[in-house]
Amino acid sequence: MKVVHMRRPLLWVLACYSLGCLFGWLLPSLGRHLLYPLILVTLYYLFAAHRRPWARWLAALLLVALGLLRTSAALEGPRQLAAFHSREETTLRGRVATSPIFAEDRVRFAFAVEELLQDGIRFRGRGLVQVTMEVATEGKIPAYGDELLLLAPLRSPRTAGNPGEFCYASHLLRRGIGGVAYVQEGDYAVLAEGGGNVLVRRAMATRDRFISLWREVMPPTQAEVLIAMATGQRGDLPSDIELDFTRTGLGHLLAVSGVHVGLVGAFVLLLGRLFRLPQTVGQVLTAIAIFFYVLAIGPRASAWRALLMAVGAIGGLLLHRRADGLNLWALAALVLLLINPLQWGEVGFQLSFAATWALICLTSPIRAFLPGVLAASAAAWLGTWPLMAYHFQQLALAGLLANPLAIPLAGVILGLGLLLGLVGQVWSPAAAPLSWCLVKLMDLFLWLARIFARLPLYFEPAQPPAVLVAGYYLLLLWLWQQERRLLPHNIGNAPIRRRQLAAVLLILTLFVWARVVDLYRRDLVVTFLDVGQGDAALLEFPGRVRVLIDGGGRPEHLAGDFDVGRDVLLPYFRRRGIKSLDLVICTHPHEDHFQGLIAVLEAMPVSLVVDNGEVGPTAAYERYHLLARRGDYLTGRAGVHLKPGISILHPPAVHLAGTTSDVNNNSIVCRVQFGQVSFLFTGDLDFEGQEYLLKGGSTLAADVLKYPHHGSRLAFNPSFLAAVSPQVCVISVGPNPFGQPAPAVLSFLAGAGVATYRTDLDGAVRVIADGRSLRVIPTRRNLLFRGERF
Repeated sequence: MKVVHMRRPLLWVLACYSLGCLFGWLLPSLGRHLLYPLILVTLYYLFAAHRRPWARWLAALLLVALGLLRTSAALEGPRQLAAFHSREETTLRGRVATSPIFAEDRVRFAFAVEELLQDGIRFRGRGLVQVTMEVATEGKIPAYGDELLLLAPLRSPRTAGNPGEFCYASHLLRRGIGGVAYVQEGDYAVLAEGGGNVLVRRAMATRDRFISLWREVMPPTQAEVLIAMATGQRGDLPSDIELDFTRTGLGHLLAVSGVHVGLVGAFVLLLGRLFRLPQTVGQVLTAIAIFFYVLAIGPRASAWRALLMAVGAIGGLLLHRRADGLNLWALAALVLLLINPLQWGEVGFQLSFAATWALICLTSPIRAFLPGVLAASAAAWLGTWPLMAYHFQQLALAGLLANPLAIPLAGVILGLGLLLGLVGQVWSPAAAPLSWCLVKLMDLFLWLARIFARLPLYFEPAQPPAVLVAGYYLLLLWLWQQERRLLPHNIGNAPIRRRQLAAVLLILTLFVWARVVDLYRRDLVVTFLDVGQGDAALLEFPGRVRVLIDGGGRPEHLAGDFDVGRDVLLPYFRRRGIKSLDLVICTHPHEDHFQGLIAVLEAMPVSLVVDNGEVGPTAAYERYHLLARRGDYLTGRAGVHLKPGISILHPPAVHLAGTTSDVNNNSIVCRVQFGQVSFLFTGDLDFEGQEYLLKGGSTLAADVLKYPHHGSRLAFNPSFLAAVSPQVCVISVGPNPFGQPAPAVLSFLAGAGVATYRTDLDGAVRVIADGRSLRVIPTRRNLLFRGERF
């Protein structure tokens, strides 16, 4: 600890401050009460305690408190805007704060609110709103710095509804954004143009001119790859190319990162040497060039990290002092966290700093085992693979071999691309030969990605527990401290203690056992997934038997680009490590129950599909119908028993007819028995279907009821609820105009003492049954909540 404090004090400062940022995120209200105590303790430290033996611990406490206070202040702006979240039209005046991102007829950007008017209440202050705006092709498209007047409801961003799901609300909050607004065409006006920071505006304008030139002189595919590499804009990048880069571990080259900033800096230094500029001049020009480049590509943590470290290194060279890599790393992290203490939770921030730390600290010891280039690649991989597995469920071993070949080639491509952009603005005839060379190099680059993508070295592991990821990095830190003992010439010597090897084996064993425990668990886990206004429930039986009942969905005219199966179900299955299903049950042919099943049936093997045999009138149901009958299929009828422990109670062999909704009233109703615990799944069964079941004398009693028809008043039947007599009721529902769940339903359940959970409020609801009792864990609860027992 003494060495770290003396030689690298910034590491100590960063650790304490970051801990405070973490506490500030977990306990946001605490920071409001710390300002005056922090001032008093600081004064005491400066004038009375700085020479005491325990002064270092007091300083550490001050840094933790500073991180907590800074985080609380960063949350204040979004917290103020949250008071205005409403379905009512709101007038917003402010400026476009980021470069707009285009997608078909829409544009998205962060909007700095200066004035807000809602229900006669005027709010003046600062806050950011994420705006999605419809734009006409002939209309004025907003640009960075433009002052706008918007008319739109200010809404809350969507929070994560399912375990492990990306939380859009937290992502926006970490960027200081406190609301979202969807502005329809014609509901905005441009009040003034050309505001904002002059340097940023010039840099973005230069970037846009480069993009236009590349698209003009290069073939479409190569142009889009270069645009992705140079600016991070991947909206028009072909999906097959993006997949190749993902599978080869080269995806970071298509998203601007610290690597790109380093390559730009190396390119400018090379130009300086070619023109025989004085070394000092070349270094200063390099710093200016990468600063301008980072301004052009926008607020990316990895790029700013690289910029700060590069400027620090260049400053050291100008002062004839050798910069320490770890101190520069800590300085960059500290500066970024002082500017925005919330960004530690962003994936880009984590990956960038983890990779850089690994390159600084692990490359040297790994060189004892591998050549230099491969050692750097291995170090970066060791520093990032748990984060890639946790956030993306991706493990690309091909990157160990591909990166040493691809990164130098990417540097040449990026340099030539920037040179093409510069020369093409001044003398267009020179663009043709440069473009020809660039296309040939790009073809080689894409061929390299295709070749490595074919190797069987890409895996999609289940999402590892966060505690194991943290344990891995703690182990890596500890091993770095012991690096001298791990070199080959010491392997047979006494200093390699058994506890060091035991630590390595322990963390590897924990990663393996996380999956083994799941394989041999004896519980039934039922997850009522949050799919919006729809139904989807995953049942995981002992022995890795998986059953999916319904798949959610939306009518085609409301779905837009969103697909429940592709965007919710399949990502959840990937996080859980589920690659096949034993049984899929579709209760009835309504979009909010079957549409998500289409993507599931297309993407993974399913042993058996069961539905009620009815045919829906839409093209989407026809697609489902064909996929369902592609393999083993069974028509669900009362009296059918399916393993493990699933009994179908409804519909009868001759379907009900003449009811208010025959489609709903012929939903498959199934009862699941697991030891002494039972579940009842009811689809959209309405009053008449429930009455039919009551007259039939079926065993309806169940501990957990999936309430029929999203809690609709049409499905409210006190006699049916009395026959089921549940302890727990789950209502699968989302935002809707139908008044679901009905107040009468909620009032009855509360009066009957039934614990009621709603997926629109609680997120996905996990019910864990051991055969004797239940534990219910809603997703939208704090991290320490371990569930309610029944």
